[in-house]
Amino acid sequence: MQQIIPPPTEDLAWVIGPYQEPIARVTPGETVQISTLDAFGNLIDSPDLNLSEIIQVPFVNPCTGPIYVEGAEPGDTLAVRIDSIEITRDYAVSCLIPEFGGLCGTPFTRVLNEPLPQNIMLRSLNATEMIYDPNLNILPIPVEPFYGTIGTSPAVEAISTLSPGFHGGNMDAVDICPGNTV
Repeated sequence: MQQIIPPPTEDLAWVIGPYQEPIARVTPGETVQISTLDAFGNLIDSPDLNLSEIIQVPFVNPCTGPIYVEGAEPGDTLAVRIDSIEITRDYAVSCLIPEFGGLCGTPFTRVLNEPLPQNIMLRSLNATEMIYDPNLNILPIPVEPFYGTIGTSPAVEAISTLSPGFHGGNMDAVDICPGNTV
């Protein structure tokens, strides 16, 4: 029987690192089904919400894990084959979060504009297509799901699930899709 690994109901993983107890154990070659939450913890279901009441940076992008691989040792190469990704709801969420993301100024990159206002965008979708706006004459956009965050634990440090790096992490890489191996 295939092991199903759901996200924890509490103590979500906000970092990839060695300090949180594994929520599951797998053996090399085992096929598992991993359920995940979206980057907002599945908390956004309306465009009328106040993001400052829901999202508390750095608590964005929760991961299902950590998952312990039996027999794996530091220096080993791990391979994960993505067999399928199933969409489990009928909408997608995108947000502009004030003071967060690539469109905002930081101490290292200054911008002249004021922070962008909050904007929550919900888009209707199914397993094959997303409707950008039913009021506009825009063809449905093909849905090609991919895995956003996956990685291995560094030996000492804990790295935010928002960060990509040598460990993997938040890559949002369209190539991490069904049929490919990470």
